[in-house]
Amino acid sequence: MDAYDFLDNIISLNGSYVVKHPTYVNFTVGSATITHGDNISIRGFVIPAIGSANGSVKLVFAASNGSAIERYYYVQDGNFSASFRPPFLGSWTVQAQFTGDQLRFESPSNSLRFVVSERPFIIKYSIYIYAGVGAVFMVTLVVILIRRRQ
Repeated sequence: MDAYDFLDNIISLNGSYVVKHPTYVNFTVGSATITHGDNISIRGFVIPAIGSANGSVKLVFAASNGSAIERYYYVQDGNFSASFRPPFLGSWTVQAQFTGDQLRFESPSNSLRFVVSERPFIIKYSIYIYAGVGAVFMVTLVVILIRRRQ
């Protein structure tokens, strides 16, 4: 390989060089809003998918309270999928970052936003509601049986 500068100086080098390809990462989230305790599903891809060359994608989940959680997922044939259960309520952002390998440079994706909302009242307290209804039913049944014996 020969290199020239603006003063016409020449430098020559011999050898073999690894050429890395630029990459592009894209992904989607399963839903823009989930309820607390549910998982968010993520599917994405890395371009170019080079033969048997696999790598990993780092997903960075950032909560509105400032905390961030990093998880690594395996890329196979250019595709990756992930499932994550956010521990906090509120607005979250997620960004995918391909970590690179011997043939491809690392690259980040755009960030996507999703919201973790509180469970509806009826679902959140359903066990207590059913227990209360069951208790009222049992007390009513006992009262009816006692009155019939009298």
